[in-house]
Amino acid sequence: MIVRDFYQTYLKIVSNPQLNGFCDQPYGLELLFYLYFRQSDGLETSIDKIFFELTTPVPRREAFGRYLESLVSNGRIKKISHSEKKSMKAVRLSDAVMTAVKSTVA
Repeated sequence: MIVRDFYQTYLKIVSNPQLNGFCDQPYGLELLFYLYFRQSDGLETSIDKIFFELTTPVPRREAFGRYLESLVSNGRIKKISHSEKKSMKAVRLSDAVMTAVKSTVA
């Protein structure tokens, strides 16, 4: 039953236009949930922190950066100045993605 529930949730994510862009890369779903939980807990997350903490294999840093840029250009994530260090960028899910995760998965 757990596998069926997981599969049904996965299909909901894939069919949701706000979320399906996170399925473009093998590490995309992990990135989605990583950012969702960090943001829900009120934590800022730098690009480097994401890159080093994802457990799913990620590509080289440059390709990872291009993937994040595609998510920015599609309005799925936002890059903002980090509160601790202005030269560093923090990554946040867009409000629409946060709402879509809450309504699709939670």
